[in-house]
Amino acid sequence: ITLYSVLMATIQTALVTIYTILSFKVLKNGNLALYTLFLMTGGMILPYIFGVMFLDEELTVLRSIGLLFITAAVILSNTGIKKPSKIQVVLCSLIFFLNGFVSIVSKIHQVEQVFNTVDSDSFVFLTSLIKAVALFPVYLILKKKSLDTYRPDLKKVLPIIVLASIFSGISYMLQLIGASTISATVVYPLITGGSIILSSVAGFLILKERPTKQQIIGVLICFIGTCLFL
Repeated sequence: ITLYSVLMATIQTALVTIYTILSFKVLKNGNLALYTLFLMTGGMILPYIFGVMFLDEELTVLRSIGLLFITAAVILSNTGIKKPSKIQVVLCSLIFFLNGFVSIVSKIHQVEQVFNTVDSDSFVFLTSLIKAVALFPVYLILKKKSLDTYRPDLKKVLPIIVLASIFSGISYMLQLIGASTISATVVYPLITGGSIILSSVAGFLILKERPTKQQIIGVLICFIGTCLFL
């Protein structure tokens, strides 16, 4: 454990907690498409710009075109959503920046050369530990205030939480390893593009979802844009 890594893990936990709370407020009205649009583009575009401006990463024509392709794919995949309210747009804009800054904090930690830092798996452990310590009191407060309504079925919920934590932890550790060796202009667009493609495939194979023509075209455009980063 190093002081710098604890500080960065705390900052990241705060950002994630804030945008998660805002996400619940947006999703309360069921506007998942709008939320996904702002979340994914923020996590891709801001670290891309940060890498070019502050880390002297190369800005190539093909990668810039790929970024536009993936952004277009996200927008096309979420066409046809109902007109959002002003407060939803404001909340989604905040989520855009907060999720982007989460990626930037991760990248800064992984390339830090002045202060001592922990390795990738230790940083994942630190962020998870800080989340648990910070949010457990919140759980107790909610449970105390809502005794009649706040009674989750742990037999159903706990396995989902455990699986989500395992997959989230592993994917985040791989993301950190990638951020330490690959430029931000490559790793984060690849993550976004891969998320769109694999989520669509999983929805079709596992959940038997029928994608619209716009979604199919969006996935194809996203695939082309992702390939431009390789």
